[in-house]
Order: sequence, then C-alpha cells, then structure tokens
Amino acid sequence: MSQKNHRVTLTGQECWYLQRIVESGKDKARKITRCRILLLADKRKGKTDQEISDALDVCLATIFNIRRRYHRWG
Repeated sequence: MSQKNHRVTLTGQECWYLQRIVESGKDKARKITRCRILLLADKRKGKTDQEISDALDVCLATIFNIRRRYHRWG
C-alpha cells in the first residue's frame, strides 16, 4: 500500500470545496472523513498514510482506497 502509486494533488478549487464540506458538518460522516483524508493526503500537506491513519483513526486500507479512487476518477 504505497502512497507513491496514488499521489493526490488537489487544485485550489478542490481544496476549497472539500474544506467547505468538512467545515459545514452537515454531510454524512463517511463523506466528511473521505474529504479529510484527501485534504491531508494532498501533496502540499505531505502527510504519510500512517500519519493520516493516526490523526483520523481510520485503517490504512481505507486511505489507500480513497487515494486510489481519487487517482483514477478524480
């Protein structure tokens, strides 16, 4: 589960959109967690999968799957 295969690079607009979802807190918890994962996985933040896992209390496989899904379909 190497993050090198699925790097996340968010545009400014994507960051803004994801941040709005997280800050509103009105969406489903799963969606908010996925947004947080993407925000932390962005190459500008430079967080490793292990750091994200510790911060958000999710398993490494979840992070890998979110990275892979973003990499494939945006």
